[in-house]
Amino acid sequence: MNSGLTVDTEYAENLDNVNANNWKLDVQITYPFPRSLEVLVLSKFAGVEHIQGTTPHTIYFSSIHHLRVLDLSYFKMKYFPNIVFNGTNYLEYVDLSGIDSTLYSGRNNIPLFKESKTLILKHARLGLTFKKVPIAVHTLTNLEVLNLERNNLQTINETFQQFFDLRNERIEASFQLKLSGNVFRCNCETSGFVLWISKTRIKLDKPARNYTCQLGNGTYTTTQKAAENFHEFYGNCENELWLRVGICLLVIFITFTTPIAVIVNFRWRIAYWVYRVFKRVVENDLRSKFKYDIYLSYSDDCFDWVKEMLISKIENTWKMKICIEDRDILAGIIRSDAISQSIHESKNIIFVISKSFTKKTWGNFEIQRAKYEKYTGHLQRIIVITRNVLVENFPIELDCILDDVFLVNWSDQEIENGWDKLRMALFSDYS
Repeated sequence: MNSGLTVDTEYAENLDNVNANNWKLDVQITYPFPRSLEVLVLSKFAGVEHIQGTTPHTIYFSSIHHLRVLDLSYFKMKYFPNIVFNGTNYLEYVDLSGIDSTLYSGRNNIPLFKESKTLILKHARLGLTFKKVPIAVHTLTNLEVLNLERNNLQTINETFQQFFDLRNERIEASFQLKLSGNVFRCNCETSGFVLWISKTRIKLDKPARNYTCQLGNGTYTTTQKAAENFHEFYGNCENELWLRVGICLLVIFITFTTPIAVIVNFRWRIAYWVYRVFKRVVENDLRSKFKYDIYLSYSDDCFDWVKEMLISKIENTWKMKICIEDRDILAGIIRSDAISQSIHESKNIIFVISKSFTKKTWGNFEIQRAKYEKYTGHLQRIIVITRNVLVENFPIELDCILDDVFLVNWSDQEIENGWDKLRMALFSDYS
C-alpha cells in the first residue's frame, strides 16, 4: 500500500506491529475506529511529515456511515491528502479553514462533500486562486451555510448570485453566507454585485451589508454606502460604456468609409491601373503566341536607311524583334510559304514605301498576305512609312485598306516627329 494514514473501522489484529511498521519505508498505520463515530476533528493537527521521501499521504474512510462532521481546519500540510470514502458518506459539516486552496484546487475532493450542508472555508486564500467563489461550490446542492471569511475575494459573479438566491428560496430563506474580512472591488465591472448584496434576502453575517470595498480610484468605502450612492459612484460607468460603443462605431465607420473614399476619389486611376494590368496580362499572352514583333518589308532603294536607322532604332533602342526577308527567311524553302508563315508569326507589319517598292518581287504578295492576316485577327497593326514617294508610285493594293493602316509620312527634316508617330503606332496598346 502507498505511504499514508489509513483509518479503518476494523480493529487491528495485532497492534504490536504498529511500532515496527513505523521504521519501514512504506508506512501503513491501522487504527481502531468506532463504527458509531459522528464527529472527527483534526483541527490544528501538525500533519504527517514525509518519511525518507515517501509520497504524500492518503486518508481512507471506510464504512463510516454515521460520520457527519469532518473538521480539518488549520491542518498543517504541504500537500492536501487524497480523501477516499469506501462506501456512501453522509457528511453534513466540513471545515477546511486555514488550508491553502491552491493545494486542492483542481482536485477531486470537493465532490466527496456534495451532501454537505455546511462548508467552512475561512482563511483559504481563495482570492489568490479564484478571485471569486470557486465553481466547485455550485455542485453542493444541499448547501445551507457557506463561510468564506477572510479570503481576499473581490466579487461574487452573477452565476453564484443566482445560485445563492435559489438555494435561499428552496430552504425557506435560511441560507447563510459569511463574507466578513474580504475587501471587495467596487468598480464598473462589479456594480451588479454591489446592487445584489444590498437587496438579496439571504442571511449575511453583516445584516447592515457594510462590507469593505475598494473604489476604482483606490479609496475604500463599504458596499452599503456604494449601494446608497450608486449613481454617484457608478454614474460614469454608463459614460464609459457609451464611450466604448462610440469608439467601436467610429473604428467601424473609418474601416469601411476609408476604402470607399479612396475608391471613389481615385476610381479613374484605379480603373486605369486595372486596365493596364489586364492589358499586360493579355499582351504577355499574345507575345507568347508571336515569334516576331514586326515583319519589315522594304525595297532596295531604301536599304541603307532601313539598316542604319530603322532597324537599329527598333531592335537596339526599343528592344523589339524584327523579321526581315533577306536575313531571317532561309534559302531553299518555298518563298511564298516562308513569307506567309513569317507574317503569320508577326504581331505587326511595317511597309516602307519608296519609289521602287512597286517593283519589289514579293511586295504585292506581302500586302495581300497582310490584308488576310489583319482580317482574320492575327495581325494587330499595319504600319506604312512613306519616304519621298509620289502618288503614282503608291501601291494600289493598299488603297482598299487605308482605313486599317497607320500612316507615317517620313520627312528627313522632321525626324523626331517621324519617330514619335512610329513609336505611338507600335506602343499605344502597351502604355
